[in-house]
Amino acid sequence: MLTLRKLIKTILRCWFYSCSTVLKMRTFLLVLALVAIAGFPFVSNWYYGRVRDSYAISQTEKVVEEYIKKNPEKILESVNQYRLAQFEEQQKQKEQEMSRLIAQHKSEVFDTRYPSFVAENGKATLVEFFDASCGYCKLASQILLKLKRDYPNVTYTLRSLPILGQSSLIAAKYDTGVFLFMKEKDIQDSKYSDFHSKLMSHEGTYTPEVVTGILSEISLDPQEVLKFVEKNEGEISSMVEATVQLAQKLRLEGTPVFIVGDKIVQGVSEAGLREILEKAS
Repeated sequence: MLTLRKLIKTILRCWFYSCSTVLKMRTFLLVLALVAIAGFPFVSNWYYGRVRDSYAISQTEKVVEEYIKKNPEKILESVNQYRLAQFEEQQKQKEQEMSRLIAQHKSEVFDTRYPSFVAENGKATLVEFFDASCGYCKLASQILLKLKRDYPNVTYTLRSLPILGQSSLIAAKYDTGVFLFMKEKDIQDSKYSDFHSKLMSHEGTYTPEVVTGILSEISLDPQEVLKFVEKNEGEISSMVEATVQLAQKLRLEGTPVFIVGDKIVQGVSEAGLREILEKAS
């Protein structure tokens, strides 16, 4: 049997008797290669291992490609599940961040100096951020009336957030001002509730004339109320501006927004609000 050592000796003998320089060089390189293979067996093992791995990967890719072609709906289902999981995780993180922000600004959020219907021994407070010019907020105001009826042990606070222009700002100032006027005059909450409902049901631009008409409808002296609002314009404007700044701190992106405890409901969702109030009250 021809061993590797004998093979090398034979090749070296040929090299010694060879007159060709090129042949000698080729013979030398052949011996060097044989020695390398003999001295480092793991080199050959690594090489053939790589070949086998490459072949296995190639075969796996073919199997996967074939499966995708035959079952495209499975791939779409998997992608949709992944996207849903991502969305749910993002929502969870957003809710946690919102709870943190509410806790951080708790005294500002639940400030009953703003238009409020305070429940004696109330266990929960619902705060609404709204814009009187917002169509969804007008719908939400109707929902709020039903919630007040069904959950009388909850305190309701209304924060006018004028984000839709000058008309909204006028409505915000008068809504806040009328509440302060009634509070100073010790007028029943139901009177402010009537004013707020009519203000929210108004279609079109808000002006002092519109407010005057509403005040007349609920049997209040428009001149007396407007005089009060004018006299306290600085305080009223500061309160409205504070609501705008609070909305920025809470990173609110629109209206309506409802806050109960550390929970937040964005948009018009009566079912969502009822679920939270059931647990909170």
